[in-house]
Amino acid sequence: MAFQTRGRDPLLDSSMAEAIEKRGKELLGLVLIALAGLAALMIGSYHPDDPNWMVATDTPVRNWLGSIGASIAAPLFMIVGWGAWGLAIVPAAWGARFVLHKGNERAIGRLIFAPIWIALLALYASSLTPNESWLATHSFGLGGLFGDTVLGALLGVLPVGASMGLKALSILFGICVVALGVFVLGFTRTEISRFARFLLVGIILIYASIRATLGFAARGSVHVVSTTHSKVSEMRANRAERRLEAAQEAEAEARVREPVISRTRVAVSPEAQNAARSLVAERTATPAPEKSGGLLSRMPSLIRKPEPAEAASSQPLPTEPAERVSAKIADAIRQRVNQDPVIGGETNAVLTK
Repeated sequence: MAFQTRGRDPLLDSSMAEAIEKRGKELLGLVLIALAGLAALMIGSYHPDDPNWMVATDTPVRNWLGSIGASIAAPLFMIVGWGAWGLAIVPAAWGARFVLHKGNERAIGRLIFAPIWIALLALYASSLTPNESWLATHSFGLGGLFGDTVLGALLGVLPVGASMGLKALSILFGICVVALGVFVLGFTRTEISRFARFLLVGIILIYASIRATLGFAARGSVHVVSTTHSKVSEMRANRAERRLEAAQEAEAEARVREPVISRTRVAVSPEAQNAARSLVAERTATPAPEKSGGLLSRMPSLIRKPEPAEAASSQPLPTEPAERVSAKIADAIRQRVNQDPVIGGETNAVLTK
C-alpha cells in the first residue's frame, strides 16, 4: 500500500537564489579586480636589485608589495619578461565583467587560452629592442628566457635573414596578441563594433571640441581687434573734433578782439580816401607870403592904404590844433561813408560780422 507524502518547499525561492548568485559573482569580480591591482603594483614596482630567493643583497626592498612582491616578480620577469603584465590584465577584465554582469558566462571557455596569450606577449616583447638600462641589469631580453629561446628557434627556422625575420615575426606576434587578447578577455563581435563606434564618436567629438575652441578663440581675437580699432578710430575722431572746436573758438576770439576802426578802414573805397586827403590838404594849407617889393613896399603909407579886403586876405590863417584836424578828418570820412550807399553797406556788413 502506497502512502503519499507532501513535498518540502525549497529553502530559497528562485528570485532569492538569483540575487545570491548575482551578489556572489559581483564579489568574485571584486576579488579579481583586487588581485589584478596587487599584480599591477608588484609588476610595476619591479626592480632587478631587490632581494629575493634568487639574489641575496643588503639593499632595501623597493617593491611596493615588499619582499613577497619582489620574490614573485623576479622569477616572473626571468621567465616571461614584460609578458607578466598579462597576469594583471586578465583578472582585471574578467573582474569587471563579473561586477557588471556582462559576458561572465563566457569565462570558462575563454580563460583556458590565457596562458597562450601570455606566451605570445612574451614572444612579442622579445622581438623588441631593450634599452641600455635593461641590458645593464638583465642577461635576457624583454620577453624573458622563454621569449628569447622560442624567438631564437623561430629565427633559425626561417629562410630569410635574422633582421628581416625579426621584423616579420614582430609584426606577426603583434597581430596575434591583439586577436587572441580580444578572445581571451571575452569580447564578442557586437562588443567590438560598439567599442569601435564609441572610439569613432569620441574622436569626432574631440575633433569638434578642438575646432570649436579654436573657432571661439579666433572669434574672440577678431572681436578684440575690431573693438580696439573702433576705439582708436573714436579717439582720433574726438581729437579731430576738439582741435576743430579749439580752432573755431580761437577764430571767434580773434574776430571779437579785432578793432572796429580797422574794419571800417578796410571797407572805405579809394575815392573816399582821396577825398579825405584833398580836404586835409585844403584845411592845412597856408598862403605863401608875398615877396618884398623894395623900399616902396616897406612904406605903404607913403603910397596908398591897403583896402580892408586885401588886408584880410593877406593875413595868414590861424593854424588849428592837430587834435581838431584829426577829428575833422574822421568826421569827413564818416560823412562821405554815409553819403555813399555802396561804401556804407560794405562798412555795415563788416561791422556786423
